[in-house]
Amino acid sequence: MAGLGVAVVPPMYLRSRPFSGGSDGSDGTDRAVKRELTTQDLELAWQCVGAAARSYSMVTIENNLCHVLQVPLVMGPPWWKKVNIIACRGSDSLRDVVTDLEIGLVDLGIARVHAGFWKSANSILDQVLKLDQTALPAPVVLCGHSKGADEAKILAWQLARCGRPVAAVHTFGGPRIGDAGWRRTYNAQKANFDLQTLGDITTRWVHEEDIVARLLAWITGYRHVGHEAFMSSFGGVEMDPPLWAKGLSDLWGTFWGYERGHIELIEDHPVSRYVEHLKGLTEKNA
Repeated sequence: MAGLGVAVVPPMYLRSRPFSGGSDGSDGTDRAVKRELTTQDLELAWQCVGAAARSYSMVTIENNLCHVLQVPLVMGPPWWKKVNIIACRGSDSLRDVVTDLEIGLVDLGIARVHAGFWKSANSILDQVLKLDQTALPAPVVLCGHSKGADEAKILAWQLARCGRPVAAVHTFGGPRIGDAGWRRTYNAQKANFDLQTLGDITTRWVHEEDIVARLLAWITGYRHVGHEAFMSSFGGVEMDPPLWAKGLSDLWGTFWGYERGHIELIEDHPVSRYVEHLKGLTEKNA
């Protein structure tokens, strides 16, 4: 288990230590505190990646810009039985590619965000809010792959601002979508009644050399949010790895892929690779 980098700690209680820098670098207090990956995180990620994969063929609500699947959480602690997963589909059409390429930044006053993803996520926000119209809406878990990963983060922020409790956010292969102001605003947003912030509960899964998860360029001002769970080419998963650790993994993975005739930067992105890797992690951690 130690080789997996997965710490068995009580659910909802995360051991933390001062942030060490991470692959995006540290430029102030807008970064979330580095944390351990819990067994519960891994179980939840496995259910989320399954929902993200199914969102490519199943849908609960949709429009021409955004496609969302809602499924219930299964197995796990009793409180999970009241929680639904909202999964946003990744790019699967020419229209989705147009959204991906709308890389201009929308100025929100407090932050700037990728124009395409901002528009697509907000186009379906009202429908997502209507999924639960009870007096006390149940917490939700947001997830998605690629384009859907960034839509999930925007929806999580919007839902939290509307007072809807967000239990967790798990994304897979999502690019950066905003500037340092967006990271600061997102990470600080209160997420639920346990006084957790979105920065506390957001886990960005990155599979080995996945090039999409390394876009848009840090040097252009884009920043990631939450915590990174890096599935290394050397095996296992590391939370918020420093840049040098990811660099070594990338060099090894790219070389090994070249030797086998594969282009890992591209082939590590499909949601099926995330499913495969997380399946192996959950089985070893069982």
